[in-house]
Amino acid sequence: MDPMEQKLPHFIVEAANNKKSRNILNGLKHVAINPGDIKKIFQISLQARKARRVLTTTLESIIKSEIYLLNVDSDTG
Repeated sequence: MDPMEQKLPHFIVEAANNKKSRNILNGLKHVAINPGDIKKIFQISLQARKARRVLTTTLESIIKSEIYLLNVDSDTG
């Protein structure tokens, strides 16, 4: 999903590090100048969606387990 050896493209690292570069105009400008990056952006977007889905499912399971354990404790205590 997100291999440790995978390096993010420079333009994504720059946007993450510089709040001023995180806007739609800069994004469109980058894509206009570097249309070859569209494929990479799309791939990273798909990875982020998948990771978000997995994290959401995992956190929901943890929360449900915690609620269950709290209910069991209050029933026995």
